[in-house]
Amino acid sequence: SNSNNLNNNNLNNNNNKNNNEILEINEDPESTLLNWVNCNLDAAGSKRRLHNFSTDVSDSICYATLLSHLAPQKFSTNEIQFVIEEPIVERRATRLLEMAEAVGCRQFVSTDDIVQGNPRLNLAFVATIHNTFKSSDVKKDNIQQEQQQQQQQYKEQQHLNQLGNDNENNEYKLIINNLQSKIQDLEIENKQLKQHISFLETNLEQKQEQFNLKNQKLEEQLNESNHNNILLKRVIDEKQSQFNILESNTKEREKQLSKQIQLLESQLEQIRQQTRQTLE
Repeated sequence: SNSNNLNNNNLNNNNNKNNNEILEINEDPESTLLNWVNCNLDAAGSKRRLHNFSTDVSDSICYATLLSHLAPQKFSTNEIQFVIEEPIVERRATRLLEMAEAVGCRQFVSTDDIVQGNPRLNLAFVATIHNTFKSSDVKKDNIQQEQQQQQQQYKEQQHLNQLGNDNENNEYKLIINNLQSKIQDLEIENKQLKQHISFLETNLEQKQEQFNLKNQKLEEQLNESNHNNILLKRVIDEKQSQFNILESNTKEREKQLSKQIQLLESQLEQIRQQTRQTLE
């Protein structure tokens, strides 16, 4: 912003930088807050850095480091270790939110939002932390020196600083309002998504019922077909048995007829011979 540029031009030579002045306010609230968090992580001696508000915050460790650095009087070393050393990420996120509640910063996010890395809600959560602690110093080792320098420059910079702070507060108000507007849009989108999911679930249930009915009918038809096949097989077996009996009887009858024919032929031959003898 113009006010920040003006403040930086006048105060950079005096190293008069607090958390708000180290941040470069730009049109992107996410980049602004990422820079602010990383400055504080660096000041806390952490090697971790945030590049996003999703996967980088899902383990809650950066959040715990940030809050312990911003409010050291609130949290003991044991309390911080109690959060960081918790092996289950869901429990760690829950303990982190208890820390945030202790300093009045628990807004917008739940345990699942942190663990699952909801970027919009985590962005709003960090904006709340920033708005609560925006007067904290990033480099605490230089507090005394900065205060002395501020006292020396106080009279000549009082009006300018006041103007800068007012404009800076307006900038942050715009950022927060922008975030709140995005959150409202997200809530509307989430509501629409839930309605769509509900519609899909209802439609799926109807399709499942239709499928079950068709499947039941097919099973009934299959059972009926199997029953018919069994009956048909019985009929075929009976016919086959009858055919076999008939075939056996036929063969037996053929044998009997063949014998009768042979007998008749023999008798006929005898008659012929007798006839010849008589004629002679």
